[in-house]
This record gives sequence, C-alpha cells and structure tokens, in this order.
Amino acid sequence: MKRALGVAFALLCCVGGAASVRAADVKPVASVTLPCEAKRLVISQTGQSVAAFCDNKSVRVVDVASGRVLFSQNGDSQITTADFSRDGTLFGLGFWDGTVQVVPLTGGEPHKWKAGGHRVSKVRFLRDGHSVLAASLGEAGQIWDFSGTPKVVASLQSDFSSPAAVALSPDGSLLATAGGDTVIRIYDTSTWKLLHENRKATTLEMFDIDFTPDGKAFVTGGADDHAMVIDAATGEVTHKLGGIPGVIADVSILGDGTHAAVEYEDVEDLSKPPAWAMWNLQTQKAETLAGMDKYAAHRIVNGKLWLASTNETSLQIFEFN
Repeated sequence: MKRALGVAFALLCCVGGAASVRAADVKPVASVTLPCEAKRLVISQTGQSVAAFCDNKSVRVVDVASGRVLFSQNGDSQITTADFSRDGTLFGLGFWDGTVQVVPLTGGEPHKWKAGGHRVSKVRFLRDGHSVLAASLGEAGQIWDFSGTPKVVASLQSDFSSPAAVALSPDGSLLATAGGDTVIRIYDTSTWKLLHENRKATTLEMFDIDFTPDGKAFVTGGADDHAMVIDAATGEVTHKLGGIPGVIADVSILGDGTHAAVEYEDVEDLSKPPAWAMWNLQTQKAETLAGMDKYAAHRIVNGKLWLASTNETSLQIFEFN
C-alpha cells in the first residue's frame, strides 16, 4: 500500500443532514522502516510502538521513534490476536491453542499460560498493570492476574458465546462487553460485580465497543443496521445512529467525546473495502469518510485518530485532523 506524505482525503455526503463536501488533511507524524513486509498492524495506545504482523507469519514489535525491534515472535505459534497495554509497556498475544502470552517490552521475563481450550479471540489489559482479559472462542471471558503464577480472578457471564466486543472505561472502573448472545453487560472492575445487563438493545451480535473520554457513555455496533449510544450508568440505549448500510466492525471515539469514526463492512461482498463514517454524537449526523481503505491500521492516540499505511517495509503514520 503506497501512500504519499502529502495525501489528503475528503469527507463526503452527510447522512441525516444537509450535503456537504470538505477537505480533511492527514498530517504525517512518523515514518519507520519495518524489519519485514506487513499488511496488518496494531498501533499502541501511546503511539510509541507498532506491532507488525509480517507476511512470513511472525510478529515484530517496533519502537516508532528508533525503528528498534522490542520483541519478536516466530510464525510457528499461530498467533490469533494481540494488543498493547494502555501505557504501552506490555504486549499481549493470544494463540490458536488457547495460550496467552504477556511480554514486558521494557525488560523482564514474559508470562505464558493456557487460558482456554480454543483459539484466543480477545486479549485486553486492565489498568492495574498485572491483569488481562482473555477470551477463547466459544468460552466466557476470564480475568487473569499474572503478577505471580497466572490465575483466574473473575469469570465474565455469557449465555453461550465469548465476548466479541470489550472495552474499559478511561479510568478503568468499568468493563463493557457484548457478543454473540446479543447481551450488553457492564461490570465493576474492582469487585467484578455485574452492574447492568441489557437484553433488549439488539437481537444481533455486536463486534465493537468504545467509551467516551468521560466514561459516561459508550458506543457499540455490530450486525444490526445501526450503532447504539449506551448510558454507562444505566446500561440503557440513549439513541441510535442509523442510516448507513453495512455491519459495524469498529468504533473509535475521538478525544473530544463528540465524534466517533465507525467502520462498516458489506457482508454480501467482502471483496469491497469497508466504508467509514464520522458521526457527531451530539447532532446524531454523520459524514462519509472516504479513502480509509488505503490504511492498514488505525487507533486513537492522545485523542486523535492515527492511521498507518505500509509499502513493502516502509511504514508511514498519519494523524487525522
């Protein structure tokens, strides 16, 4: 994927409001040479590291500023998912055989254990620096404490499936989950008490959740024909964001708490690139975001939407204004 540094893309055609067209620049923020060719990337929440899923099936974690490889894993272990801790000091991997590995990127021995009997579909770090949510396919997610010998400290609830969507509130006090059983659940992470359970919001699976920066609400979406804004204090839907066709695969709320970038996939034709829209959560209107298929990864970093593209071993990172 080749992308020039001076590139720009456009926000086109309002949904639910008057039509408008305006140019939106993407500002280059970093350029680094990767140790391999990679089309799949994970950007850390700090923006300081990037995990490259190499074409040879290996994974390399690279320091963005220096290009130094912080961690490498060969391709023999069938990695199924990976993510960084919020502060970027830990890197977690899930494997096909149900194993989870947590790697301290600043030094120290990694932790590795069997978390389930099936492939790991989710690895998400809690804010305490020594706990992680691990979910294996078809199994309820579990909270593991890896400060010593890894052990289960809590099990999440599910009617019949693993959580497809999970998100922590910015202060780490709440965990929201949703999945194939179509139930939205909110937990208190200090006690793992189930605070709210919404069984009426949708009848279809949800695939992503993201909290607003103040932690008072979150947006979730999936196979339904709309995204939903949920009140974190009650678990109830406050409003729905509809009018754009496709299955919602990703929700990313910007630091202003007002705008959310939402990715839509055409399940009738997966050869088509996903469509993107930028929703205004206050006006409940959206603008189509064109040109996102040029990027291999995105993440909210310091409240801004970061985008990454690769061309062979060259990685370019941009910030959307």
